[in-house]
Amino acid sequence: MTKLAKAQSVQKTFSLLVDRVPYEIKIVPFVFNGVNRFYVGINGSPEHVFTWDSEIKKLRPIDDGSSIIPDILEEAINQKLQQFVVPF
Repeated sequence: MTKLAKAQSVQKTFSLLVDRVPYEIKIVPFVFNGVNRFYVGINGSPEHVFTWDSEIKKLRPIDDGSSIIPDILEEAINQKLQQFVVPF
């Protein structure tokens, strides 16, 4: 099985309630240059790429469009993603 096929087979979806606003989150792990990353879709929107930031010691989005994610939602996604961080 290729890494891409393996990553797609571990797709996870979950719901978050942040400041009384419901969000449907889809995550798909993948590896880029030997680093674990995650595609994160929020309410069916285009996916954002989250990766580990060693300076701030958390997972954060790195794509250009991620600036629209509210900080509190980004933190909630970070906390949930850390539950899924396992070798793949």
